[in-house]
Amino acid sequence: MMFKGHGGRCALLLAAALAQGCAPKAPAKAPRPSVTVAQVRLQDVPRQLEATGTVEPWQTVAVTSQVGGILRSVGFREGSEVTAGQVLFRLDPRPFEAALEQARAAMARDGAQEETARLDLERARALHERRLISDSELQAKRAAAITTAATVRSDSAAVSTARLNLEYATIRSPLTGRTGRLLLQPGNLVKSVDTGNPLVVIDQIRPIRVRFALSQQELPRVLVDRTKPLTVRVHPRGDTTQGASTLVSQMAELT
Repeated sequence: MMFKGHGGRCALLLAAALAQGCAPKAPAKAPRPSVTVAQVRLQDVPRQLEATGTVEPWQTVAVTSQVGGILRSVGFREGSEVTAGQVLFRLDPRPFEAALEQARAAMARDGAQEETARLDLERARALHERRLISDSELQAKRAAAITTAATVRSDSAAVSTARLNLEYATIRSPLTGRTGRLLLQPGNLVKSVDTGNPLVVIDQIRPIRVRFALSQQELPRVLVDRTKPLTVRVHPRGDTTQGASTLVSQMAELT
């Protein structure tokens, strides 16, 4: 009897353990969703279009020399920024200085001849009034005075040209920008106004131009309000942030 009773207690304990193992687990509680509350307000929302743009210099200048000569020195480095009026190249000035002195000497010589011809004309007029010389002699003196005066004016123009050529021997930057490849080195012969082979190309990058291409389907969205200018924001490819990464923020007009 005691054996049977002991076995019955074991059976009851086993049944209780099985009952606890088969009992269903309580479902896990889901986390509460976060809710952000904002006040509703009415405001204008700008229309935005995204497009890929091409960065271009605002202006490009190919620097050439207006006179020919031997390049003596270069006043910049490739890829550096230069300012308007900065000396870029210097040619050998000695031929231009000699030409200027020659032109000045010719003008001085012809100026003396002009003075002599003017005095001769004054004496000829006085003699003509006293009937001591003929009309043809007076006309000859007048023609000589006119000729020498014209020669002096021509010499003055030659002096101005020689002085200008001497100034052209120093080549300055026409604008502020970034230089490109240096095509000539000191000692090379520079040709006059060689547009096919410029000395250097300068790109003006402040301000800079960004050209956007929009599809025809987006044109009506741009033309919806022509009374207001367009605000253009530019950022590098892959960077959609604004602020520090914004390169250009300016007003643009649709043309």
